[in-house]
Parts: sequence; structure tokens; C-alpha cells
Amino acid sequence: MVETLLIIFVLVLTSFMHLQSCGGRLIQIFQTLLDSFMKTVLSAYKSKFVQFVIFYVCALDPGNCGVTFALKLEDKFFCSTNFPLIRRSAVAYLASYLSRAKFLSVSVVAGTLERLVDWCVKYVKMQDDEINPEAHRIFYSGCQAIVYVLCFRMRSMMDDPQLKPWLFHLPLESILNNKLSPLKITVPNFNLHFERCLPTIVLEFLQQAKAARLFMTSEEFNFDGYLESELSREFGGMKRL
Repeated sequence: MVETLLIIFVLVLTSFMHLQSCGGRLIQIFQTLLDSFMKTVLSAYKSKFVQFVIFYVCALDPGNCGVTFALKLEDKFFCSTNFPLIRRSAVAYLASYLSRAKFLSVSVVAGTLERLVDWCVKYVKMQDDEINPEAHRIFYSGCQAIVYVLCFRMRSMMDDPQLKPWLFHLPLESILNNKLSPLKITVPNFNLHFERCLPTIVLEFLQQAKAARLFMTSEEFNFDGYLESELSREFGGMKRL
């Protein structure tokens, strides 16, 4: 096992070194990697290393490759003709990418979040039948992606004078606090590309949201019973003035 991991590490490192020397051919290489990612990696079970090659290319050219990769993952999720597994995998990768890609501007992340929230809002409005969690797994994956990204990016958005009011007006409550109850649903396959399970993500999000007073306009969102986290204290904690 150790030898296998070492070989993978060497191969990935070699790929990184090669990409640094590509110069003007970077866009062409990115397109090849993107096509391969969409055709093979996106549907691969528990892929842990290969995706970081394309992540690295995105870091070398954030304005072009970095943004294009995010938009392609968006398209995969939004396209209703794609297989459900592909859509859930795409939004999981998208959330992980937006959360960790510090080379992407917070405005790019905010734009993606807004489109994800808009899709979820429309989805909720179309539901008027009996709730069957199994039938709404794509919706739950979308909600978890939103919550996951906010766990990592909420602080930077709150620090931005233009994005802070935008964040407060984002209709998060309408998608997180409704009859579909996305914060109470576990999406098993969603965790293929994440280090944390859904309850941990939800808990961290609610702690940060409460500290930031993100849902102070509503009396229905119940935060009682949650303890402060390290990240929530960065906002000043629950006693913030």
C-alpha cells in the first residue's frame, strides 16, 4: 500500500513539474485533461489523486482554466439529461474545488453559489407531492455543496463590503428550511470526494451562520443546541455585537 501511494505521488509530482514547463501549450493541455476528467474521473469511484493534476493546471491559469473548470462542473450538475450519479459527482467536485481553490476570487465563488442557490430555489417551488428523500438526492447534493462551500468561504464573503449584503440577501432559508429538510438528510454518495460527513458539514455551517447572524431575519431557524466552533469564533462568536 505504501509503495503504491509513493508511486502515485511520484507520478503526480512529475506531472506538476512537466506542466510548469508547458508555457504556451497550457490551454491545449488543460482542454485534454478536462475532456479526460469529464469522461473518466467524474464517474470513477473514490478517485483521490488524479483530479489534483487538473486542479494544478487551474492554479497556473486561474482566470481562464480555473473559471472554465468550475463552469464545466456547473453545467454537468445543471444538465437534467445527465445521469444522476454524474450530476451528484459534479457538484461534489465543484464544492470541493471552490472551497479549496484559493486562487479563485471570492466573486467567482459567489457567482457559482448564486446559481446553485437559484437552481435549488426553483426545485423547491416545483415540489408539491409527498416527500420521498430518495427522489430528491440531486437536490440534497446541491444543498450540501452550498453549505460546504460556505463553511470555507463565508468568512471571506463577510469581509467583502460588496458581498456581505449580497450574502445576507441570498435566499438560503428558503432552500434549507422547508419540507424537504436538506439539513437532516444524508447523501451517501456525496461523501466520495469529501473528507467530512454531512452532519459535520451541517454543524459547522450552522455554527458559522449563527455567529455571523446570517439568519437573524427569521424566527423559524432554530440554532439551539449547537456549540461554537473555532471558525465561528472568528466572526466574534455568538456574543458578537
